[in-house]
Amino acid sequence: MKTIYWSLVVLFLACGLYRIFGLQIQNYKTKDEAWLLSIVPSRVEDYNVVPSEFSPKASYRMDAKTYTALKPIGIAGQTYRGPKGMMDAVVIAGDRMESFHDQRWCFAGQGWQITDEKKQTIDVPGYGKVPMWTMKLHRENEEPRLAAFTFKTPVGFRTDYQMGQIDYLISEFKTGHPNVGFSFRFIEMDTSMSEKDFYDFVKAYFVTSKQTSNGVL
Repeated sequence: MKTIYWSLVVLFLACGLYRIFGLQIQNYKTKDEAWLLSIVPSRVEDYNVVPSEFSPKASYRMDAKTYTALKPIGIAGQTYRGPKGMMDAVVIAGDRMESFHDQRWCFAGQGWQITDEKKQTIDVPGYGKVPMWTMKLHRENEEPRLAAFTFKTPVGFRTDYQMGQIDYLISEFKTGHPNVGFSFRFIEMDTSMSEKDFYDFVKAYFVTSKQTSNGVL
């Protein structure tokens, strides 16, 4: 265990030094939020994004504190309206795992109580079995609603944050530069939706986003 621990310490330090000096030499240029908004879908089957004044593909922006804390490449906050109700989808792009966070912390901070929390895999056409955290969110005087989230590192889908960090480090050492990954979070906004409708939307979102992003998302 000590060998593994010190190996990880050395890996983190080496990666940190590389980011400070190596990327300056390469003049590495990262993506930006405009790029993220260009690849997320505006329509998922019969669901359409509710546009905002700043983007036809984003319904709202996160507050400045979120950007400061996460330092992401970009965040796409999308509310979809369709025949079965409304869904909220948030995609965060980042070239380090620290740009993401365990959504359960965020839910708790917003006053939600979490029940029926579990890891499960969802069979998504074109992706195979995608691991996700799923749960129900409760607030006083409100109907419970379904929520799900997962991370897609440069290596693949993860539900474990620490494994995601290792994925990022390994991918950067292999390629010689940072690589982009994503966090996906979904919340049922219309509690009259069925559980099947919720998961059908989540599956369709991944299928559609794979098309709109040419396989990047």
